[in-house]
Amino acid sequence: PLYECGFKRIGCIGCPMANTETRKFEFERYPAYKKAYIHAFDRMLESRRERGMPIYDEKQTGTDLFEWWISGKKKG
Repeated sequence: PLYECGFKRIGCIGCPMANTETRKFEFERYPAYKKAYIHAFDRMLESRRERGMPIYDEKQTGTDLFEWWISGKKKG
């Protein structure tokens, strides 16, 4: 049934091996997963700050990181 709903592949929601368009489609369909990813990114950034590890931008949030990740663009 998922193929009939527009899916071209069946796997993990937000799989980093999937292309950008697939991930965007999945997160639009399943917003609770998007929220969970953003929460995980927030926790990762908090942990890195607490341990004094480098972060690309000190003002960066989990939402910022999610938007960058979902865009498929490289930092640098």
